[in-house]
Amino acid sequence: MPQLISQKELRSAHSLNFCYLCGNRFSDGPNRACDDDHVPPTALFLKPDRDTPLILKTHKDCNNSQNLTDEFMGQLVSLIHGKAPRPNMLSPKRIALVGSLSPKLFVEPDVKSAIWRWIRGFHAALYQEYLPNSTMRAIHTPMPSFQRHGSRIVLADRGLSQNRSRSLLAG
Repeated sequence: MPQLISQKELRSAHSLNFCYLCGNRFSDGPNRACDDDHVPPTALFLKPDRDTPLILKTHKDCNNSQNLTDEFMGQLVSLIHGKAPRPNMLSPKRIALVGSLSPKLFVEPDVKSAIWRWIRGFHAALYQEYLPNSTMRAIHTPMPSFQRHGSRIVLADRGLSQNRSRSLLAG
């Protein structure tokens, strides 16, 4: 059974010859520059818990497309530990979780897609093969899901119809 428990095994996963995000092999071309991606992102862990990270090579463009979701997930974990994001980190392009939620600023991150990306990274590291994003899956998060309906943000009750969703904010 494949495993990733030693530094040597984690380092060998870094030598994959394909991007775990898109499945394409790395080339020498200037448009496909490589980057390193922590799986899951370092921001999800407190500093004492950051030992032996899984770092996979990715295409720079593929990795950069995940920045906003990674930033949100880091902010979410920080809030769980009682640390609010610094005000200088809350630009209009960034997701703010502090203060009141405004329908104009609120963006629900795709937490399930973030978790699925990490699973795909673990799969690539363990089995040395690409796991397509289109693979069937079922991911259940331990947190509620939100949806935008016009100027309202509603909490989607699992298993209930949209008509029975509870409104969080009135527009």
